[in-house]
Amino acid sequence: MAVLGFLLCTSSLAYAQDPDILGTWKGASSATVIGANEHFDTERGSSARFLKTEFTLVIDRAEGRSFSGRVSSGGEEEPLVGAFRADLLSGVMADYDGTYSFELTAPDKLELCYHHAASATGRSLVAACNELDRQ
Repeated sequence: MAVLGFLLCTSSLAYAQDPDILGTWKGASSATVIGANEHFDTERGSSARFLKTEFTLVIDRAEGRSFSGRVSSGGEEEPLVGAFRADLLSGVMADYDGTYSFELTAPDKLELCYHHAASATGRSLVAACNELDRQ
């Protein structure tokens, strides 16, 4: 019974802490793209292209489980907002034209998947996953 009490107290303390997401994260995406998309330097078209692109994610503000920053790739940059789930390891993000799901897989490793069905700048489909390292 004492062990169970200790484990419950220890796990609740872990959840009481703010998650550590601040910093600069870099890595390459593995993406499938149809149509024009500035982050992948693609043009209009109807066939799927399989691309690798370097991404940088800078998280410069955080409060509790919420955070903000910017994402850049292919010479383009846009603002980003996000929030952690209750587990403080995974969550969601959004930029101007799409959404992300993410998971901290280690203190300095972030797995990030992005998708959108139509971009703000034209018709395109994007599905991409990145493994980013904190710099």
